[in-house]
Amino acid sequence: MQALANMLNTLLEDLILITYACAMGGLVWSLLFLRPWRPHVPAGSGLASQSLALMRWGALGLAVMQLVKLATHAWLLAEAFRRWPFPDYVYTLQCQAGLSRALLAGGLGMAGLWLGRRPGAMLPWIVAGLTAVLLAANGAWLSHAVGRSEARPLLMTLTALHQLAVAVWLGGVIQLGLLWRLVRKRPPMKPQWPGLLKSFAWVGGPATLGVVVTGVPLAWSYIGTWQGLIGTDYGAMVLVKVVLLVAALCFAALNFCAARHRLPSDGAGGVFQRVPYYVEVETLLLIATLAAAVSLASQPPAIDMGDQQATWAELSEVFRPKMPRLSAPSAEAVAAPSSGASTSWGITATVGTPWSDYNHNVSGLFLVIMALTALVSQAGWASWARCWPLGFVALSIFILLHSDARSSWPFGQMGFWEGLLSSDEILLHRLGALLACVLGLIEWRARLSRKPDARLPYVIPVLCAGGGLLLLGHVHEGLQPKEEFLVQITHNVIGLLAIIMACGRWLELRLIPPAGRLAGVIFVSALLLVGLVLLFYRETPAL
Repeated sequence: MQALANMLNTLLEDLILITYACAMGGLVWSLLFLRPWRPHVPAGSGLASQSLALMRWGALGLAVMQLVKLATHAWLLAEAFRRWPFPDYVYTLQCQAGLSRALLAGGLGMAGLWLGRRPGAMLPWIVAGLTAVLLAANGAWLSHAVGRSEARPLLMTLTALHQLAVAVWLGGVIQLGLLWRLVRKRPPMKPQWPGLLKSFAWVGGPATLGVVVTGVPLAWSYIGTWQGLIGTDYGAMVLVKVVLLVAALCFAALNFCAARHRLPSDGAGGVFQRVPYYVEVETLLLIATLAAAVSLASQPPAIDMGDQQATWAELSEVFRPKMPRLSAPSAEAVAAPSSGASTSWGITATVGTPWSDYNHNVSGLFLVIMALTALVSQAGWASWARCWPLGFVALSIFILLHSDARSSWPFGQMGFWEGLLSSDEILLHRLGALLACVLGLIEWRARLSRKPDARLPYVIPVLCAGGGLLLLGHVHEGLQPKEEFLVQITHNVIGLLAIIMACGRWLELRLIPPAGRLAGVIFVSALLLVGLVLLFYRETPAL
């Protein structure tokens, strides 16, 4: 139950930040660029209504998601303490700040409805602006800043501005994507698309600068040392955020140059042939950044970790190439009694750790073989190599038979359904096996079909993106922070690589060669790196 609750909480946090970005980005975009009260926006073009609709639905979605999150927390408290958590829960800062956010978001949504009816009146814009300012300030009360004893007002202010800058950037990019769909459906509006791209610099440029200016002092205040940056969950996730933001900034720069015809290879056609797909990838990268921010919010700052910070030697040992464990512990070792600590299924840790290493290493071997075969297919050296996605089917069979064989079907003491209902982890493994099997069959059919389905090839980038977001938001909680971090860091790296895989495969499908072929190589290379990380994985690295 706890694993599923953590996953639900991560999903709700992601949706809260995305809807917040839609609301704030939509308002800023409409206010600074479209300005629907001005006559320069063509009547009936739909540009103004599109932007205001995103702001309105984003705000209302934020209110709903925040209320659902509060209800979920109340339910978990009731399950944990076996009693109704009210009214005590209402007096907590978390509940009060969450209710305030829901009310302010609802107010902004109502202001959006008012603007939809009277876009040329100033009073609705003033009400919406003031509500948005209060909503942005409210975010600081749900962050680490409110718990700091030193420089609390400054940290809370920087936090609110940092969240607002990221939201405006992401919200503006989402606006661009929706406006492109509107332009594509209405050919007479096509000449307006380059102008929209050029004007986006007035939104994206200051937002990007705001992210950097506010993010650097915040990061250093919570990290403090270089060892804290590389040796804690908090510092590692900050590095993941930096990588994602730099990648998003690169795509933003490509869009900016294409809009001003500064890329000779594209010319004016690049604005229509590449930029819309770059916008889609930039959106995914920024959403992944928000997932990393969710993980940061659930972890203690690095500066508070003391002697629980890992060293560079310990971190390098995690990723050092090692002889993979390709043989499972014997059935006798699993069944033998031991005085060692037991896991949640009654299996001793001395057996559980080698079994975990075995599962990860063999899974990595599957992925490495698949990636190398995919590279052969990319080079066009063998037609049979196009069948490489069937490796996912073989991997799913291995996961089904071996991931939980210590205690459940087919080699353990518990039956199939008994094991499935007894543990969240077993359930997640079985679901993962089913997902891998379906993914392999779909991708295999998509690559071999002579009449390719327009939707089938997009399954794998969507699933890679979803898996990457879950891994980036996933947090290990335990009594040994350093040891948990040395396991968590591999999940962070795999989550980051999964996002890169999603971006690469998406662009491979969207762009024409040679750009599309290069994106395909990036996708396969990221898959190979995921395989290598798993191949050299150790549950507790030997130091």
